Amino acid sequence: MAYTRLAEIPVNIKAAFERIKEVRLPDRAVLRTLNKHYYVYIDTVTYDRATKRAKVHSEYIGRIVEDGSFIEKQSIKKRDLLSGAIEIIREHGGQVIMQEKNERESKQSQQESCVDKTDLDVLTTLSMNGLSTYASLGRRLGMSEAGMDYKVKSLETLYGIRYLPELNMQKLSYSKYMLLIKFIGERPDPYLVKEVFSKDPRVVIVAMVTGDYDIIAYFYAKDSKEVAYFVYEMRMGTRLKSYESVWYATPFFDDYGFTPLREETYALLRERVWVKPSKKKLHPGEVILDTEEPEVRRYNKFTNMTDTEYKVLLELGRNGRSSFKEIAEKLDISPAAASYAYVNLKAKGFVKRITLTIERLPIRYNALLFADIIEGEKVEKTRKELLMEIIEGGNWLTNRYTLVGDVDSPHGIVFILPVFNENDIIMAEQRIKNKVKGVKIRTAIMSTILLGNFCYRRFDSTYTSQYDTLVNEYKAIEPRPKLDYEE
Repeated sequence: MAYTRLAEIPVNIKAAFERIKEVRLPDRAVLRTLNKHYYVYIDTVTYDRATKRAKVHSEYIGRIVEDGSFIEKQSIKKRDLLSGAIEIIREHGGQVIMQEKNERESKQSQQESCVDKTDLDVLTTLSMNGLSTYASLGRRLGMSEAGMDYKVKSLETLYGIRYLPELNMQKLSYSKYMLLIKFIGERPDPYLVKEVFSKDPRVVIVAMVTGDYDIIAYFYAKDSKEVAYFVYEMRMGTRLKSYESVWYATPFFDDYGFTPLREETYALLRERVWVKPSKKKLHPGEVILDTEEPEVRRYNKFTNMTDTEYKVLLELGRNGRSSFKEIAEKLDISPAAASYAYVNLKAKGFVKRITLTIERLPIRYNALLFADIIEGEKVEKTRKELLMEIIEGGNWLTNRYTLVGDVDSPHGIVFILPVFNENDIIMAEQRIKNKVKGVKIRTAIMSTILLGNFCYRRFDSTYTSQYDTLVNEYKAIEPRPKLDYEE
């Protein structure tokens, strides 16, 4: 963290800092920078009689972002020091990203205080198996079936829980890509960006960001040729072509977490539905082949979805906790057929599990941390520490990271971090820097998610590839018994 000369910082940042200094803090407000982010501290100097030296105590109070907005640290106790500064910023037309009278902090504190170990165990179990019955949950946690019914429904209401299938898109012939856009000069209206990308079912998430890029998007494609067509269509075939910009598309290999599909994206999977072969068409019959051509695979129901399986998957995409009886009534099939279709979807590897996502979270925003690999040898030597960072700890309600993946251009690792308190992103940056060598950290903030969303849950780390590597390859941690969430 370095001190910053006002002459060297952007105009918006400088103006916002000067307005803060106008309010009783001219000699104590200090602006520091880290990775092109600007943080405001209040320095207090005290004299230690024992050592006969002056000591400086720095209190972090918030950060100033690119557009001059001041994001206040929610846990600050000396709020009166900032109240006047906030009013001055408003009078000058600046934006202040905060909740009046500490509403957000109060709400989060109330929610944290009412979450006990049983609540967290329920959230973990439902994250691992969203179809767990109240009876099995009750046996696991020592509660009656009726009591567990009430507990789960209370949590669903409190946190806006939604259940959804976690798919293996690679098994379904799709790979994930990340698109990054930087505009030169004028940026398009967010509504235009949303309109453009929402029309393509391959797109699952689009967000406006601050930092090195203006837009980040995740989308699915079958191969690099389709990626090239996708980028060309989005850039040259829409109203975005009138904006000067630089576009980057890179493969994104999920290492941790997953990205939920939009309802429109399920339409892509329709082509994986098995079609009964014509008598005139040569086909291998109902035999599983290791080297199947796409046109042959479509005529093999053992490596594709049947029509019933596809329809059941659509219903689970709308509500992953729907009973098979409810699904059967909608599809006019038997409950046994609906259940059998789900079992087959899992057996074929298309569906990993039914999980949950918490949609009502007191998060401030999502942060992106780009760990660009500068020295591969150093990264490899600290890989163990990287894996530990991904699965260790977490927030009070969710896993520490929502999504972690490798990217090719620039070669590195991308972390998606839900930020509950302003210090979360600073601490994450510092942890990665201390643990992982040979990388350069860049950060960005998702100011607005325009399309789709991430999955926020409590995933059991013993079921991650990171855990298996730490146990089996590095012998870094003692193996823990894995709970059976299917019972």
